[in-house]
Amino acid sequence: MGTIQITKEFTFDMAHALANYEGKCSHIHGHTYFLSVTVSGKPIAEKGGKTGMVMDFSDLKELVKTEVLDTFDHSIVLWEEDARFNSLSDLPRVHFVPYQPTAENLLLDFVSRLRRNFNDGAMLRCVMLRETPTSCAAWHSYENDPAHP
Repeated sequence: MGTIQITKEFTFDMAHALANYEGKCSHIHGHTYFLSVTVSGKPIAEKGGKTGMVMDFSDLKELVKTEVLDTFDHSIVLWEEDARFNSLSDLPRVHFVPYQPTAENLLLDFVSRLRRNFNDGAMLRCVMLRETPTSCAAWHSYENDPAHP
């Protein structure tokens, strides 16, 4: 039986600001993000309710909801080193992170959160974060994990 990839897509709204950036993105502003998560593996052979599935789409949806969306959807994400926003620290849904909240760094954070939930069966293959309709960042396992080409 061959290896199959499945993909689940999500949207969420989030605001951020970039520290020391010359341009509009230095101010708090928001995006509707599109997150695409691809998992690969061999379909489950054992007879049961999930026979033929690489991973149940509802399980993947719950994983992304728990690890990413519950924290980041409808939130403001700011770099903890950006002193301009220290006064916002007591507000709900404001998250200070240890990195500049670019699409690239957010993506790496999301991948880290998701990867810790995979075992020998299904494997996280690709995660793409689209910040605008024309701008996205992508992570692929084949470029980051030589043990899993």
